[in-house]
Amino acid sequence: MVSSSLLVLGSALATMPALTLKVMGFGAQRELGNIKLLGLVCAVLGLQHWTDVQHGYVAAMETSVYSRLFVGSVLVLYSRFGAANRSVLMLGATAVYSSYLSWQNLKLRSHL
Repeated sequence: MVSSSLLVLGSALATMPALTLKVMGFGAQRELGNIKLLGLVCAVLGLQHWTDVQHGYVAAMETSVYSRLFVGSVLVLYSRFGAANRSVLMLGATAVYSSYLSWQNLKLRSHL
């Protein structure tokens, strides 16, 4: 239930933030970029929660690696195209790097 709610709400906020906020009863917002990022993070958290419940720990860890890589890349792109400030660039770069380290660790453990 929680994972499906996060997936649906996050996807709606990431793709159609103005319409989603209007349906929920919020007024018009000037800046929707941060709300789109919030939607992206909610959708990824929903995906991770769903994977953990359905498939167990190892699949959830793999999903976490790819999710952090995806979110980190989006944050870096947002920052590089001027939609967010430099702190978002550092956050994105850190997420990409940590997902790379986790991927290396999972790859190493699979060979043991």
